[in-house]
Amino acid sequence: MSDNLYVTDAYARTVEAIVVSVDRAEGSGGCVVVLDRTVFYPGGGGQPADHGLLRAADGRSWPVVTARRVGADVVHELGPDGAVL
Repeated sequence: MSDNLYVTDAYARTVEAIVVSVDRAEGSGGCVVVLDRTVFYPGGGGQPADHGLLRAADGRSWPVVTARRVGADVVHELGPDGAVL
């Protein structure tokens, strides 16, 4: 279950998180990532989902093109440039 920080601090822009899972995204050429905590809003009720970047400690980064809720988790979909983590 993701710790959804956007609920308690809508202005948070960064957070350190641990990657819980990574899977290929069907049809997009990218992948989907679940983190243990996130500031990305998954969208809903007419509000669009957040987008941005995931950055690793070594400086690599991947574009997050959308976020969505799957069960208790927020899934971050990476663009085609983020196909390999």
